[in-house]
Amino acid sequence: MRSIVALAVAVLCGLSLLRADAADPNFAGSWMTEVEMDHGSGKVENRSFAFVWKIVNGSELITMIASVEHGTLSTNPETWAVRRADHSGDVAHGSYRLLGANSFSTRIAGLPPDDIIWKRVAAEGKSSRVPACLLKLIAPAAANSARSSFNAALAGLWEASYSLNGTRRETVWRITPDGQSLRLDVELRPMTYTIRGAQLKVSSPDGAMSEFTLRFSGRDTMETVSGDERLRWSRCAE
Repeated sequence: MRSIVALAVAVLCGLSLLRADAADPNFAGSWMTEVEMDHGSGKVENRSFAFVWKIVNGSELITMIASVEHGTLSTNPETWAVRRADHSGDVAHGSYRLLGANSFSTRIAGLPPDDIIWKRVAAEGKSSRVPACLLKLIAPAAANSARSSFNAALAGLWEASYSLNGTRRETVWRITPDGQSLRLDVELRPMTYTIRGAQLKVSSPDGAMSEFTLRFSGRDTMETVSGDERLRWSRCAE
């Protein structure tokens, strides 16, 4: 299985393919695919992954590399942790501080020691930072069977931005009243591309280049092929 970075390049190439017929608005917009990524057993970092490609113009696109972390939230007055029954130890943990009814800050273990400022999302089903198709990945389960003790003021849908290794990230965190924690983390990568017929070349900022074949099947689905790897994409609601 390719690394996350390699798959990201494949994703962007799919996006560039969207530009195959600039005169046809059916190929414009954003597209999403979900992928299974593992190293022999289990999902990478106990997360699931999806890619979204958004065409910017005739030579540029944005690839969104999205991961979903889920579990049960617990807190004490200064720290938080997310745990799952199928995972030993914490899935994620750190410190937090309430900044009023509609904002709080966190520090997440394993990330730079900077505060991430979360703002409450006014419209529950919408976010100004990520497309609607990605929000569906953090829809809550019907009920949380795990016992959870957490600060009820954290319940809601929250969004934030931060940078990691010079790359912009958008993140949305859904915390349900029964303690379900579903956090969507989206890395944004600007790309450039060229396309000739069904063949496309995609270039990442570090100079890496990949080639792909694009196959459309109807207005709202398409497939990208690179060697023996095939990814199927669906149109992504903004």
